[in-house]
Amino acid sequence: VKDPKNRISSTMGFWDICPEMRMNLEGLLKTDLPRILAVEFQSASL
Repeated sequence: VKDPKNRISSTMGFWDICPEMRMNLEGLLKTDLPRILAVEFQSASL
């Protein structure tokens, strides 16, 4: 069984290597995700 702490630290290392990617993902989550969810919700309501 692998130590879950190792997996977390390796994930943090990934984000340290790709700060630009993280910023893009965070921007996507803040802007696109609510809009996508709103569209999905409207579609489900109709």
